[in-house]
Order: sequence, then structure tokens, then C-alpha cells
Amino acid sequence: MARKLETELREHGCALDATMFRDLVEQRHSAMHANWTVNDLACHPDEAKEFCRAIRNEVGADVPDYVILRALLNTRKAH
Repeated sequence: MARKLETELREHGCALDATMFRDLVEQRHSAMHANWTVNDLACHPDEAKEFCRAIRNEVGADVPDYVILRALLNTRKAH
């Protein structure tokens, strides 16, 4: 069963709602890797880890990499 982003964020101490989190992830991706697709980021694991670290620092919560990257992937799929 798929878990809701809102629930996962709350479980990891993130105060943002799902929409705000997705917006932040997308904005940070554009700022850090404007010319990269999500697939490009996934093919560069060191940069993907740094991206996730930046998100965690910004939200002040220990959100796992897979939650961050899945939110970015799902945001990009929706557009």
C-alpha cells in the first residue's frame, strides 16, 4: 500500500504539508540542477545525496532520501 507523503513528512518531523514540500523540492532542484532531469540527478548519486542533504537542512527534519527523491519524481511526472 502506498504511503501518503503528508504522513511520511509528519513521521520524520517535517512541519511542511505535502504541497509546500513538493514546491520546495522542485524549487531547490531548479536552483541546484537547472539543466538536469530527475533521471540525471538519479544517475549522479553523490549529487543526489547532496540535494537531499540540502532539503533536510532547509526543512530542519530528517526526511529520508527516498521520500525526497520520490516527491521530486512525482512532481515532475505531474507536469
